[in-house]
Amino acid sequence: MIPGTKNEFTAGSEIGSFTVVANAGRGAYGEVLIVRDISGREYAMKIIQAMEDELSALRAIAEIKNADGLVPVHAAGKVPDGSGRLYYLMDAADNLAAAPNYLPDTLANRIARNGRFSAADVLAVAERLLTGLKKLHDNHLSHRDIKPDNIMFTRNGTVKLADLGIAKKDDEDDNLTKTNVMMGTPAYLSPEQVENPKTVDIRSDIYSLGATFYEMLTGQPPYPGKTSFDIIRKMF
Repeated sequence: MIPGTKNEFTAGSEIGSFTVVANAGRGAYGEVLIVRDISGREYAMKIIQAMEDELSALRAIAEIKNADGLVPVHAAGKVPDGSGRLYYLMDAADNLAAAPNYLPDTLANRIARNGRFSAADVLAVAERLLTGLKKLHDNHLSHRDIKPDNIMFTRNGTVKLADLGIAKKDDEDDNLTKTNVMMGTPAYLSPEQVENPKTVDIRSDIYSLGATFYEMLTGQPPYPGKTSFDIIRKMF
């Protein structure tokens, strides 16, 4: 059975046809679970607090198969507990470390661990990520939350763009802006995304990726600050 709380899933809980193996952590927009289907295959399931608008974007992403530079999304839907939350499934083995911790090796971790990257290493990462980003944009999708925490290294060292939970289709309105929720992470947002997330497109994602590459080269984001207000004030 699914726990009564909307924010916690424990090992052994059932979500539709999936059984929860472990809780792998929580981010700004939801939590990541390791789940197993009836065949025994394990996935990473991201549970997000989102509007139904995002479901069509997530399902469109699931139609993009075998895209270099993107963590594969296999399916997306509503969590069957009446909460209105959404989920999407990713390859657990592809973007998460081995059990028992299931913690991802992210670009943010590598920056914290190793400091600045060489220009050659930045270009190698950039080439792969731009390939994945082009695949999104070819399908009229915007990621909207590109940052070092959402760039992951697989077990064989391949780099991939992850966390597609607030992606948006270019031709769809974004009702989240009606509740004055700022989508994305301030240090990597383009000025136009801060002003009006409803109208962002490929250019905003390119800005966010550029801010990420800037941090790889220098060790800090373009506009560092202790608070979101401080960062946004510097940006403008």
